[in-house]
Amino acid sequence: MRQRTVHDWHPKSIGPRFDWLARERIRVKDGPLAGREFGIETKLEQRHAFLFVSDQGSRIGQASIERDPPGQGIVLWDIGVQPALRRKGLASIMTWIIFRELLERQQTASFRIRMITSVKAGDKDVETQNLGICVVANRLGFTPEWDLEKLLAKENVGRVEVMPPRGNSTAGFKILVRTYPLVLIAFLLDRDTHRPVSDYGTYLRLSKDERSVQQWVRQGLLVVSNGNYVLREGGFGQFLDAVAIDMSEAQDFGLRLREP
Repeated sequence: MRQRTVHDWHPKSIGPRFDWLARERIRVKDGPLAGREFGIETKLEQRHAFLFVSDQGSRIGQASIERDPPGQGIVLWDIGVQPALRRKGLASIMTWIIFRELLERQQTASFRIRMITSVKAGDKDVETQNLGICVVANRLGFTPEWDLEKLLAKENVGRVEVMPPRGNSTAGFKILVRTYPLVLIAFLLDRDTHRPVSDYGTYLRLSKDERSVQQWVRQGLLVVSNGNYVLREGGFGQFLDAVAIDMSEAQDFGLRLREP
């Protein structure tokens, strides 16, 4: 592997700021949960790692990691919080904490986020999914495992359906393509905030404009929520800006990063 240059660290937040009150307790400083305190518990095993979040003694969130290969690869395969606390920044806090803890303990680390789910063209009542972790992945510099420009090339797209918002889910696209995986479930991120675009009308307009959809793809603002994400070398700098807390740590973490 070629020698990597030292990263010029520029701090960047991926979610609400928080303070550690003790080793296993935090207080959120801003956002919808500002002032709230939560318990944090991490459990590291040779092949797995877990992070648990509690509120007044009751578990309200969990993140699950596979260490594959053990001590090197970090695969986030499940993360969730109670419905009432979704889209308030907890997923970003949970991901930041568990990724940092594993980075500090491992000499090398590659990162993947496993979100692939099977969706069939004829499935009814399909909705966008994995909203929180998709946003976190985008902010951390992860990119889709699939080649979206190739998948969404004009000759490969069969039909684009607009999905209305439903419950805690935003509006989105159900895109039928002629090659594997055959169905993409996607949503848009706002160019300024990188939060999910929820306006149904925006999706209706873009569904009739293939060129604009491709622009969103190239800008990394069309997010596929039923596919895996990986951290490649092109995203290392963005990842280090978000995860490291100072220049020295960014340099140390940067030497440990590897592509999956």
